[in-house]
Amino acid sequence: MKTSRIIFLTLAIAFLSLADKGRASEKLFSCRDPEMGVRFKCSPNWQIMFDGNTDLFVIEEEPEVLLTIIREPSRLISLSELTTDRLQSFGHYADGFQRESILINEIPAVKVKAFDRASSDIRLTDIYLIRNGYLYKILFSVAPQNEWSKYQFVLQEVLKEFSFLPQEVLLSEE
Repeated sequence: MKTSRIIFLTLAIAFLSLADKGRASEKLFSCRDPEMGVRFKCSPNWQIMFDGNTDLFVIEEEPEVLLTIIREPSRLISLSELTTDRLQSFGHYADGFQRESILINEIPAVKVKAFDRASSDIRLTDIYLIRNGYLYKILFSVAPQNEWSKYQFVLQEVLKEFSFLPQEVLLSEE
């Protein structure tokens, strides 16, 4: 499992009194993963694990706050194909989840707000995007769910700079 393919585009590190507020208030920096073909905001202090087309970021261990970015081949050609039935078939949403169409920096996406089917104490917000035959999943979870209000803004910060890298960048770094 690789542990160092994220490129931090800003070298300076600044924190907003982490000792008092935890990682929820940590300053995030512009990062990119050329293998996944994405740019987003992240922190060099997060634990990062890579496994093929999956990046797992452990933002906090207690409470457990995770961000996962997955790129998988897909036959989907439109986000409209991500119906509530199809999303439910992914297997981890409790009944009653919410699906909405959104834009992330002008990129069409589907956002799902839910609780985990296996444990109602895990709160989820997942984002789905399609590009060049791949389904991108940005999965964000907080457990226990009563900590959600402290961490919900982390995902918003991560997505502030989300974009797909130009195809030329991907080819030049292979």
